[in-house]
Amino acid sequence: MSSQGPTLPRTNVRLAKLDAKAFYGGPWFDGIIERYGMKPQIEFYEVFAITDNARSTVDLFEAPALR
Repeated sequence: MSSQGPTLPRTNVRLAKLDAKAFYGGPWFDGIIERYGMKPQIEFYEVFAITDNARSTVDLFEAPALR
């Protein structure tokens, strides 16, 4: 638990930014408040690369993956 409350596991889901905002702003958001009693802090980032340690590869994007 962080000093600001419980820390939820990160989910590796590749979604378009609008899809992500819709998903994390709907029933999921309300469920987090119901279960943990506080609003989650959600940040969106532009992804420029994906590292796959199991394959020892790094895939670079020409443009950010989230727009």
